[in-house]
Amino acid sequence: MIVFGKKCPVCRGKQITARPSASRIALFPAANAFLCNDCHQQLVFLGLCSIGMEHRHYARKKLPPNFLIHISGQNDQYAKIKNISEGGICFNHHYNAAPIANRFVMLNLYNCNDGSSLEQLPTEIVTTS
Repeated sequence: MIVFGKKCPVCRGKQITARPSASRIALFPAANAFLCNDCHQQLVFLGLCSIGMEHRHYARKKLPPNFLIHISGQNDQYAKIKNISEGGICFNHHYNAAPIANRFVMLNLYNCNDGSSLEQLPTEIVTTS
């Protein structure tokens, strides 16, 4: 996605912070790498326009707000799903909740309306912010 100006191409927010340049971006001296504080989208500012850097291979889908992630363990935790695709899932974990100890975790996709769930989905935590 491309947008004119120094703002996020996804949410159009202007709350962005600088981040270290990736090796491919460092080849262009006018390119500056940023991260949106609102939606955590990575972007590159080229002086006139901002370009979103997408790492997913499949399109993101929004789920209705009644779908949650259930993290089973010593303390059962629930997290809100931001978006999901064939290649991965993005969710907001409560900031006061205990951190997830292992990067490999089994998650349940839980529907709050009828109590149904897809259980024991193997998941690898790739990145956190």
